[in-house]
Amino acid sequence: MQEDLDHLFREIMEARKSGEIEKVLSYLADDIVVEDTAMGKTLHGKVELMKHGEMLSKAFSNAQPIRFDHLVSGDTVVVYGTAKANHYGDFLGYPATGREVEFRVCEVLRFQEGKLQHVRAYYNLFGILTQIGALEHLKAA
Repeated sequence: MQEDLDHLFREIMEARKSGEIEKVLSYLADDIVVEDTAMGKTLHGKVELMKHGEMLSKAFSNAQPIRFDHLVSGDTVVVYGTAKANHYGDFLGYPATGREVEFRVCEVLRFQEGKLQHVRAYYNLFGILTQIGALEHLKAA
């Protein structure tokens, strides 16, 4: 079971890395739920997830993992690591700065019947906003 889930997870990550969006979507349950804990958003279904992903990819089009690892247990995969990107587009109302950001991320993925059913993502939004200069006005306070 865990070997099968590990293989499935690796297939999803490879499709995601190579930009095969339709293939990635084929691994997701139609009613997938994604909790973006940093933004306080819960996304329901593939359409909402795609819109959120488009916003992030426009803001950080060159996002890439630096170091990542994962752990499989039962129906769950925990992914943790560090990513980096440049701020090339609007992000939460802050215009592009071109600045590089580096941040840690942890995602808890739960699978059901061979499909990704639920994702809970944790990352440091405050750190990202600080790195793009969005919070520089706080230094004066």
